[in-house]
Amino acid sequence: MTGTPMAAAAPIRRRHVAMIALGGMLGAGFFVGSGSVVAAAGPASLLSVLATALLLMAVMDMLGDMVIADPCDGSFVAHVRHGLGAWGGFVAGWLYLFFWVVVIGSEAIAGAIMLHDVLPLPVGLLAPLLVLALAMLNGMSVRIFAELEFVLCAVKIASIVLFVILAVLYCLRAHPSPPGIAANFGSWARFAPHGYGVVAGALPTVMFTMMGAEMVLVAAAESGDGKFFARRLTRSVGLRMGGFYLLSAVPILAILPWREMAAGRSPFLQAMVVIGVPGATTIMTAIVFVAILSCLNSALYVTSRLLAELADHGDAPAILSRRVRRTIPVRAIAACAAAGCAVAALSLISPDRVFAFLLSASGSVILFVYVMVVMAHWTMWKTGNRVLAAAGGMGVRCAPFSHAVVIVALLGALAAMLGDDLQRPTLFASLGTLAACLGCYGIRRYRQARRPGHPPSPFPTAQGDRS
Repeated sequence: MTGTPMAAAAPIRRRHVAMIALGGMLGAGFFVGSGSVVAAAGPASLLSVLATALLLMAVMDMLGDMVIADPCDGSFVAHVRHGLGAWGGFVAGWLYLFFWVVVIGSEAIAGAIMLHDVLPLPVGLLAPLLVLALAMLNGMSVRIFAELEFVLCAVKIASIVLFVILAVLYCLRAHPSPPGIAANFGSWARFAPHGYGVVAGALPTVMFTMMGAEMVLVAAAESGDGKFFARRLTRSVGLRMGGFYLLSAVPILAILPWREMAAGRSPFLQAMVVIGVPGATTIMTAIVFVAILSCLNSALYVTSRLLAELADHGDAPAILSRRVRRTIPVRAIAACAAAGCAVAALSLISPDRVFAFLLSASGSVILFVYVMVVMAHWTMWKTGNRVLAAAGGMGVRCAPFSHAVVIVALLGALAAMLGDDLQRPTLFASLGTLAACLGCYGIRRYRQARRPGHPPSPFPTAQGDRS
């Protein structure tokens, strides 16, 4: 299916759109960070992955409904704005933007450290050069960005598929059976060595490594394929991501006893060493670097589009809304790249204080954003949006039960962070970020209310309010 003539002329095609979302989700955390989840929860972490995938699918299903009901273009924040009003768009937009700007800085440093082993240049120089190079590609052409992301994500997917094939063949041919099978799946006690309560505690960590599916709406808006195509993608991207996690995690747990996995160590690399893959360290280093480039590329794309969208609504300086060739927000790209470089610099200047605080302050904001997505969907359903009702998603068919279940699950993840000594500071810092965004919006509305002829209401919630 080739799509409409408009889609054929669009800078982003269907084959690019899903790859852009997966590019943000399949970052370095997928290949390296999954070891910390298994170390904390044992093999029962598979249940955490499954629960997170289902939760993500539910949120994306609701976004798919809102894509059909809301004719506006733009990111998922536009649909939150439609459901909750101007305050929802402001808060969700800046929370999401802040999170990905911190990701840009941290991923840039990770990539620079890897490049430092090859190029005799300081990390403090390599990090901004890496961001600058990708920002220039983003600013040159949307098609160049899309093709680059397609290639990078294709490399990651091919690597995962090849790894799964090698791991399965190893498990089938190994005599005796790989040690992970008996150590991890020999009994219920071995499957959940720390009990099943830690499954909920691992949800936030798994969720942070699986976020990024929302990018699909930003890319779909520039694809020219229409809202029905975007709806299909929102409902499938969560399933695809959960499939990648489970298909790779099961062979790893069959090969490696969970006690051998630890935070900061790639379980993929450990499994490749056991399998006997030649040059496993070099191969894994290259794959992780590709994942970093892909994540940086997607992050610069989504942050620049979101910042320009916020500027369109008066939630950011109007100068940032300027676009070249009607699609490329060059000033927003430059601003996001500069902010990412600043975060990277702070990680070198003050890694234990300022940078650590930024990581904590952005750590759980995505959970707040997902809560706002569900609230927006519930508001549109409650007000009797007929188009939303006709969308026919699970969120509509099971409403309001579906809203309650997803909200409780998201709040449960936050409660799990509150009960974890290591994650509690992150939750409090992220709550501070939420309070700061609400405070900034209150100041903005107060200043607008002082202008002649502007309504005084500080927190409008009407769906028609898009100021």
